[in-house]
Amino acid sequence: WSVMHKLARGLRVAVTLASSCRARRPLQTARSVCAVALSESPERRLHPTSCSALCRRKYSVILGAGNLTNEVYHAVANSFLNGLEEAVDSLDEQGIKVDMDSAEGVVTIKFPGHTFVVNKQAPSQQLWLSSPISGPWHYLYNEATGEWLCTRDQHSLVELLSKEISELTGTDFNVES
Repeated sequence: WSVMHKLARGLRVAVTLASSCRARRPLQTARSVCAVALSESPERRLHPTSCSALCRRKYSVILGAGNLTNEVYHAVANSFLNGLEEAVDSLDEQGIKVDMDSAEGVVTIKFPGHTFVVNKQAPSQQLWLSSPISGPWHYLYNEATGEWLCTRDQHSLVELLSKEISELTGTDFNVES
């Protein structure tokens, strides 16, 4: 019974993690994470917290969270935000009415009737986007591709911002990080 109890506890932790990251099918995702965690548990000897700890570690690896050191996270996040600021400045130089504020890891881009906010979330090593067109999004940095990818459907932050701001301004806007 105790092994089943530990498995159930680990599954609950994994479901909570999957739900909080807005996985499309949190229960299926959690079950697969638990299965991977159990398959790597030597001789399947589980300590009271080992399944939930293993699930937490495995789920964060699947999403890419926690893979960066704090220095690397801040370097790539700041690089992206600086590139975004430069791209928005180029819009201003083209005569497009835009107001931008940047402070402490938060970039606010205001167009008439539309406001985009991109901000750093250091504890989760994410960038968050609030878009007036598509809504809120969370992104993790993928070191292999060098892109910020959505935690829900893996679309690129650069592509989404470039597309939405291009449509809004009628220009060929491109964010370079």
